[in-house]
Amino acid sequence: MLMILSLVQIITLCEDFVVAMHGEFEMSMMGKLTYFLGLQVKQLEQGTFLSQSKYCFDQLKKFKMEHCKEVATPISTNFLMDSDEAGQQVDSTKYRRLIGSLLYLQQVGQTLNSVYACVQDSNQI
Repeated sequence: MLMILSLVQIITLCEDFVVAMHGEFEMSMMGKLTYFLGLQVKQLEQGTFLSQSKYCFDQLKKFKMEHCKEVATPISTNFLMDSDEAGQQVDSTKYRRLIGSLLYLQQVGQTLNSVYACVQDSNQI
């Protein structure tokens, strides 16, 4: 069902939403949204853009990898790994956090792509 709303109706809905959110959550109106749930929000005339670049950079800093070189494949594809009995002990908690951060980035990226596809589809109707 396609609904066409007037500008007054849209403003009224926005104001009602703000009142409802103030009643439910402790919040304040401080201008344009710039950062939300780990996503950067950039509002321009062409549209609203979401980005994860700040989260990515924060994770690189957290794991002391901000100066690492980027590569398509981090290890040679024909490299065989075996146990290193005499090697240095690795902190598995840090490794798990790093993998969790990467999985989060991947999942949010896929979700944003799905939302974008839905918006594109609805704009073509």
